[in-house]
Amino acid sequence: MTRLALAATVWFGAMATQLAAQDTLVAGEPDDRWAKIAQKVPGFAGWWLHGTTAVLMLVDTTQRDAAVAEIAAEMRGKHIGRVLVRKADFDFIQLRRWEILVPFFSDSQITALDADEVRNRVVVSVADSAHLAPTRKRLVALGIPPGALVLQVMRVVSH
Repeated sequence: MTRLALAATVWFGAMATQLAAQDTLVAGEPDDRWAKIAQKVPGFAGWWLHGTTAVLMLVDTTQRDAAVAEIAAEMRGKHIGRVLVRKADFDFIQLRRWEILVPFFSDSQITALDADEVRNRVVVSVADSAHLAPTRKRLVALGIPPGALVLQVMRVVSH
């Protein structure tokens, strides 16, 4: 086996291990909690507080009670006036899996990445508008549905 082939085997092997590890969907707070809830509550896509209203994002809005039960501990100590359910297009597991697919290729100028529960989209920021179309094309080629993506310009501020 040539060094290049060996390096490719090691790299792809490491990548496969990394992807298997990423399949646990743990990305830090609150993303890891929401991914775990989405494994228990079909269609759960996240939640946030808007004033005293807890806003739940659900693909299947009939899962409201199950979602509220799962986030009840997070709601303790907060003044919740009501719970509002919004229909989501994608659950949080889908958003996280698509977010994980986004590579930070050197020529894309990606400056930020988020599985955004409010927009219910994977939000990808690039440094310059010239990178919007080519980055979108690459991401769609990776299997991320165009409707699940929001691309925006966010320049990096240097001091």
